Amino acid sequence: MDIVANSYDQSAAFTDLIIALLSFIFFLAIRRAGWKIDRRKTGIWGLIFVCISISSLLGAVTHGLEISELTYKILWNIIFLCSGFLISFVGVGALYDFYKKRLSDAIYWLAAGMSILFFLFNLYGPDTFLFFIGYEVIILLLALFYYNRIYQKTKMKWTSKMIIGILLSFLAAIAQTIEDLKITLIWDFDNNGVFHIIEVFALSFMASGVLSELRFQKKQKIVEKQLEENL
Repeated sequence: MDIVANSYDQSAAFTDLIIALLSFIFFLAIRRAGWKIDRRKTGIWGLIFVCISISSLLGAVTHGLEISELTYKILWNIIFLCSGFLISFVGVGALYDFYKKRLSDAIYWLAAGMSILFFLFNLYGPDTFLFFIGYEVIILLLALFYYNRIYQKTKMKWTSKMIIGILLSFLAAIAQTIEDLKITLIWDFDNNGVFHIIEVFALSFMASGVLSELRFQKKQKIVEKQLEENL
């Protein structure tokens, strides 16, 4: 397989690789920090970053390599399946952070079902890109609403990181819809490349927020244990 000649596709592929690598690192960091502290939250965000890593890696292939039409369609179907799960579970992550153990298990099944419906719509829907953006915006609005509520109640720094990450994801989604968007920052970037650049920062803020909250939980449990020992 040959590398594509188009400079915009090359930069989109390169930035996809960066996101794939960062997302896998975030997955490992979250799993290490949270598995013994909050397995439910660790599982939710671990799934999100694994899906991002897989979809971005496959995106790098579709953007950067000359592949057959059949291979292209297969890879994009997998990308949309991963995208459905990661978008749905961002909403679940926000709901879990707000409700914690009060969150019904039905929400997880609903999110999984919505993810599969998203995938099926990609196969048979008339305009999958607009549906993707619309679905992403709805979930991000849901997540923004709940993280803002948490911030209003607690004023904790980790929630502000989540809010910034979500707002940057909104900006990235807007950039991706502007087909004529093209900039040059050493390399040439089109709307996909700009989307990826913004998402690097968005994901970094969200991963930092998740890790900060898990570390806070860990400190709380240490304090609670010390209090029990002193009683």
